[in-house]
Amino acid sequence: MSTSGIEKKQNVRRLSVKTALVYAAVSVFCVAITNIYALFGHGVRSNSMDLMFLYPFLGGSLAFFTIALLSPFLHSKMQRHPRIAYNLYHSGIASITSAAMLTRIMEIA
Repeated sequence: MSTSGIEKKQNVRRLSVKTALVYAAVSVFCVAITNIYALFGHGVRSNSMDLMFLYPFLGGSLAFFTIALLSPFLHSKMQRHPRIAYNLYHSGIASITSAAMLTRIMEIA
């Protein structure tokens, strides 16, 4: 934070790649959770949990890698979006991912 009041321009491409890599790690974590839960699930499988990794992968990694690839072409047209938009988007991805996991838990119970 600076007292001069001048905001630094952040590199859209660098931030998008960083966000995409975080979502890729979350996707790998979801696959690990699914496989560990399957070991203790008494042979019961669920499509909602087996495909749980797709939400952060498609909604996060693929979307932000696309933004990173297209950022040089759209640089003059891109505007800085409010942080609340990114927070709501990330919260939505987290909500549907956790809902898929909870659906599986309720199916087994």
